[in-house]
Amino acid sequence: MIAAILYDIVKGEVLSRNVIVPADSYPVSTDPNYRYFIPYEPYSVPSYDGRYYDFSVRETPENTSHPLYPVYKQWLVEYVLTKRVVSDIFASVENARRVANASLIDFDLQAMSFAIIIKKQNNITLTDEENQILLSWVTIGSKLIQNKQTESNLKAQITLDQEPDIDAGWQSS
Repeated sequence: MIAAILYDIVKGEVLSRNVIVPADSYPVSTDPNYRYFIPYEPYSVPSYDGRYYDFSVRETPENTSHPLYPVYKQWLVEYVLTKRVVSDIFASVENARRVANASLIDFDLQAMSFAIIIKKQNNITLTDEENQILLSWVTIGSKLIQNKQTESNLKAQITLDQEPDIDAGWQSS
């Protein structure tokens, strides 16, 4: 016994899924417009990056014998990947940059840096620790700038219809 799909070939609609039928003989049907199909998946589910592609399943009743159950026709199951629009892919790149940047930002360090910058602008001598805090903030700023450049590079590649690794190349803590 196997699971089949009962399909109305005139109306083009599925009447029932997972109907249990004998594997070696075709069941007698009361309606000549009804046909049993056995699902056939010739390909496995593809591996894909959801930021580049939308995934869908297409099911088609075929007039081709099923390779394992030749008394039945195939209910062809295909997996379809549709390329997302560039603006959606760009949004994914921007989100990846925001995630990387979020790991860099330390709000305590930022507040201390602003206070130290004000001291420096007023010609107040800074301690070694304050100078180190400023250097740390400069390092973070450099990483943020590098991330903006990585974003621009990824977007340029995407514009050229390439599919770079959106997760690669980011500066983080």
